[in-house]
Amino acid sequence: LFRHKKTKARVLVLSNEDINKVFNIAFRTPSDSDKGVQHIIEHTVLCGSKNFPVKDPFIELIKGSVNTYLNATTYPDKTMYPVASYNDKDFKNLMHVYLDAVFNPNIYDIEEIFKQEGWHYELEDKDSPVIYNGVVYNEMKGAYSSVDGIMETYLIKELYPDCEYKYDSGGNPEVIPSLTREEYLAYHSKYYHPSNSYIYLYGDIDVEERLNWIDENYLKDYDELKVDSQISLQPDFSEPREADYEYAVNKGEAEGNKTMYAYGIKLDVTQNDKVTKALAMCTEILLDVSGAKVKEAIVKAGLGEEIISDYCDLFRQGYLAIYVKNAPAGKKKELFEVIENTMKQVVSEGIDKDLLLARINLREFAAKEKEFGITPKGLIYGIRAMNTWLYEDEAAFNKFKDSWIYDEFHKDIESDYFEKLIEEHFINNNNKVMVEYAPSEGLTARVDKKTREELEAFKASLSDEEIEKLIADTKKLKDYQNTPSTPEELNTIPLLTRDDLSKTVRCSDIKEDSFEGMKVFRSNVKSNGISYYMIRTDLSDYKDNVFALNTLTLLLGSLSTKNYSYSALEAFKGIHLGAASFGVDIDCDKDFNLILDYMTLVKCLNENLDKSFEYLKEVLFETQFDDVDRIKELILEQLSKLKSSGLYAGHATASERALAHIYEDEAIKDYSDGIGYMKLLEKLINDNKIDEFAEYAKTLITSLRSKNNLTMLYIGSDEDYELFKSEIKKSNLLDCFTDEVPAFEHKFINDTVIKDKSEGFTTPAKIQYVALAGKYDPSKIKKGIVPLIGSMLNSGYLWNRVRVLNGAYGVFIRLQPNGKAVFSSYRDPKLTETLEAYREAGDYLATAELDERELDKAVISTCGSIDSPISDRAEALRAFRWYLTKKDVSRLNEEREQLLNLDIEDIRAFADVVREVASYGEICVIGSEEKIKENEGIFNNIITF
Repeated sequence: LFRHKKTKARVLVLSNEDINKVFNIAFRTPSDSDKGVQHIIEHTVLCGSKNFPVKDPFIELIKGSVNTYLNATTYPDKTMYPVASYNDKDFKNLMHVYLDAVFNPNIYDIEEIFKQEGWHYELEDKDSPVIYNGVVYNEMKGAYSSVDGIMETYLIKELYPDCEYKYDSGGNPEVIPSLTREEYLAYHSKYYHPSNSYIYLYGDIDVEERLNWIDENYLKDYDELKVDSQISLQPDFSEPREADYEYAVNKGEAEGNKTMYAYGIKLDVTQNDKVTKALAMCTEILLDVSGAKVKEAIVKAGLGEEIISDYCDLFRQGYLAIYVKNAPAGKKKELFEVIENTMKQVVSEGIDKDLLLARINLREFAAKEKEFGITPKGLIYGIRAMNTWLYEDEAAFNKFKDSWIYDEFHKDIESDYFEKLIEEHFINNNNKVMVEYAPSEGLTARVDKKTREELEAFKASLSDEEIEKLIADTKKLKDYQNTPSTPEELNTIPLLTRDDLSKTVRCSDIKEDSFEGMKVFRSNVKSNGISYYMIRTDLSDYKDNVFALNTLTLLLGSLSTKNYSYSALEAFKGIHLGAASFGVDIDCDKDFNLILDYMTLVKCLNENLDKSFEYLKEVLFETQFDDVDRIKELILEQLSKLKSSGLYAGHATASERALAHIYEDEAIKDYSDGIGYMKLLEKLINDNKIDEFAEYAKTLITSLRSKNNLTMLYIGSDEDYELFKSEIKKSNLLDCFTDEVPAFEHKFINDTVIKDKSEGFTTPAKIQYVALAGKYDPSKIKKGIVPLIGSMLNSGYLWNRVRVLNGAYGVFIRLQPNGKAVFSSYRDPKLTETLEAYREAGDYLATAELDERELDKAVISTCGSIDSPISDRAEALRAFRWYLTKKDVSRLNEEREQLLNLDIEDIRAFADVVREVASYGEICVIGSEEKIKENEGIFNNIITF
């Protein structure tokens, strides 16, 4: 932990051998309004700077870097600018561009940056209406259209009514247009100073060289500045509070149990890591695990169908939130009492010691595993450090010193330590809020009307000269957006070369073995004493039953078995396993042959292999399907989650649905986890067939008990593999599987949900997710260049056309070498204009003019995304997936050679491919009911989401 001598900038270094290096610079950025100035600054500083005057260095870096992470994030009290790369030269380039962006941005000289990224009045001609536009403005319109986002935002506002957290640092779209450019510039000038900065370096780095470079190029030019950025403490409440809000629903959707609730508790424990971790585990025990007492009490009282917990330690004063969805109205007091009384009951009766042990072991397992998916682990460590470092200079390492905590937890199980924490911090704590969110059918229309009237009044107040100026300003902004950076400006962004890139595709070596008459694939990797294994059952003949199979997945491990209640089963899993999951996996090979697998994935410490096999025998062979109420509860909860996630990631939901009109495997996926699955679950509930499905599940599970087409994958060292074989043989798990192929009547088959070529799914949102899917003939192109075309369009034409000009928060094209393709946009204020942009993408490629530097950038970024480091376990899983889909590594290396040697004609050859995709016309739009119905002529079917 360092302090810069001259400016007192804070610097934290985690030096180690990880090649995936991370840099982050953060600033403490308190809020004083809902105008979103922090969020707008986060966007705008990445729109050009003194040494890198290109209009969008962020996107230029995406085009020409092998970064493993490149983004920026606005939090309620801090703004972070992290980058990561496994290439040393690239890492230094990224650091340079980001430091210049935050300290020397072009925002002071170019007014259009604020207008484009923040907000602006837009007027095309004197007869058109004035509208608001801007990337952050539209992004937050989408956020305020999300029920989950609204519930969280307003709960926080009520929990912290007297300090900075009551304001939304992202910005309220009703308030954002009151932010002036002068206020925005003043905020940057005050808070974006080295004295208010937190600099973080992680990985295999020459630390002294980097510190000297940061000083010489940036910090030495500043003097120390006293920046008052302290986050104030929220005073305690004398008694719990309550509040009421509305949220928007479609017409006719306010009937029934549509009310939402939030119960929140303010907590003052962020700096005490032991208490923070303990309360997080208590939250899981009360609300998340199977049989969680508070969750069950709410459901059994008929006060909600989906209960979500959120234990937040990202604030100076954190909080516990309980969100209750699909509940009856007017039950604030009753719900509050149920939660409070159940907590008191848990304290009185004592927490089940097996449950405590399970949660402690799961957290210890995660600490040992250090697995964060594709996210660089150094980035996760940096975020953790900021959780305490931001509020206390000497607390930077608090989140890393935790092994002693788990040792103490094991001792605390035998005492009433955890019960006392619940009593002190949850029960005997007046800093509570109970919020009711009532469904309102007319809310979106009322807000839109208010905005429209404000803009009409604004336009009416303008003189003829002012109207002409606004038209001219609109044109000036469009001209700015349409004018590309000059070659001289673009050349300031540092680049790698093609010679810096690997000539071959990285692939884990998996070997084929035979064991107990079953095919086993194995990957010899060091796994720190952890075994990973997968049992795969080929169920390609069950494609008409994928809805039922996936619903069965939902139930396994969450129902009682012959020897365990479902809560005891959950505890057993937590005590002995790192994780165990069951799921349907759907894909196709290069010839579009369907692959439908039922996957069981397990990870555990080697010494617990015997317990993992015991768990699988219990779940796969002894699950009881007689508790219909429990099954209904799980299905209702899943349905609510699907609706929430389907809207939060609307671009992915719409893309998958559009593709489902074209490809069999995509249609099957839709019945497994997409809109089709959601609609079939609704039908199962509405037709009152839960008990019938429960009975059918007893038959369906026999399909998972057959040795027919059974294979396994094992990931671990050779020594661990021998132990695995010995333990699985002793367990007799494989003897439980039969040699017969079960024959039974297929019921609850996939319904004919997908039938209309163009669909619009209406929501109360004020934005859209616009998808257009198609296909092309893959034999006509060089397959190695396919990912490059996608990344080039995403960061070039589509970015400029749909994000910059139209104001969408994001836009993508996903091209696959097998001929699949789909366009999609994210939080998009437009609809037909976006579809038009998709249809003209091929014309852009046909006339693309790229010099050698631009071609190199395209190749570099594409290889970077392909070569991004992943864990040994993830590599082995990918290699197994390649085997199943018949991907040949030598062919992949041929495609890499095509990519490394492409020229401009290779890119232009894709023009007809992209035109073919765009003309296919499989459209799916999820979004504003008003916007969809305004354009109803393009849809064959309009449905409520």
